[in-house]
Amino acid sequence: MIGDRWTMVVLREMFSGATRFGELAAATGASRATLTKRLRAMVDNGLLYQSPYQTRPPRFEYRLTVKGSALYDTALAAWAWESRWTQAARRNLPMRLTHRSCGHRFTPVAVCGRCGTAISIRDIRFRAGVVSETQQEYLNDGSLRRSSTFSVAAGTGSGMFLHFIDVVADHWTPLVLAATFMGLRRYDELRRELGVATNILAHRLKLLGEAGVLQLGAISLDRERHTVAIDDQPVTLTFREFELLKFLMERPARAFGRDQLLDEVWGADYEGGPRTVDMHVQTLRKKLGSAGAQIGTIHGLGYRIGGGEHAQ
Repeated sequence: MIGDRWTMVVLREMFSGATRFGELAAATGASRATLTKRLRAMVDNGLLYQSPYQTRPPRFEYRLTVKGSALYDTALAAWAWESRWTQAARRNLPMRLTHRSCGHRFTPVAVCGRCGTAISIRDIRFRAGVVSETQQEYLNDGSLRRSSTFSVAAGTGSGMFLHFIDVVADHWTPLVLAATFMGLRRYDELRRELGVATNILAHRLKLLGEAGVLQLGAISLDRERHTVAIDDQPVTLTFREFELLKFLMERPARAFGRDQLLDEVWGADYEGGPRTVDMHVQTLRKKLGSAGAQIGTIHGLGYRIGGGEHAQ
């Protein structure tokens, strides 16, 4: 239910005070059919209920149930994440939050319900569960795949949490994140434990990598600044070395032949031979130090990055 982008946008606007269909349609930019479907599903799942505000003709507004209101914790977490990690989005965020009871400004943090201590990913033990075959069949449905960036630009809402929503609001991305929180790091481990199709997993890893949420091992690549770092230490690469590394990192665990890499990175008009790729890979490995071992050689074919390597 929550792994749906439009549902997250509707919840965002309801937490901001919108209750009527027209208000929600204008704020979210959703079509009437899309909004009707999401509202019906949210009512059926106990997140919302309909409250009459007019009898002739009968009209209803939507209100959060106790169950739906409990998701406000998620909205606070989204605010904290957006405030810290997305500079461009800050103009759409409330600059400060104030606790009504004590009158003090605050930043939301997760704490232990027993001792009150703030918690982080390193403070938690867990016991892994099992994804049922029914869940796997549902989650692997092709309708969950998406190839374009979600946009609600047509709406007139606050615009809050759009980066957060774009990162986490589909069925698979939160599962991939949860698996990494629980200690899974390797591509094959993620694919096996989640029961996810290889193309879906590769797409979600690429999405999370581009958003700066995950990185491949110690290698951090910034596409906008055209920089690479190993454990936060900058590495100087030539333009072609950077483009080769970026191409491989955007397609983790996929093997590419030398001729294909020449076409994709150097261009179809380049007249050099496959040895050019070998020389650049060799140089890349040296410059990346121990992290260079993540660029694997597929004998008789070419190269890949990832597969058995760690994602952080």
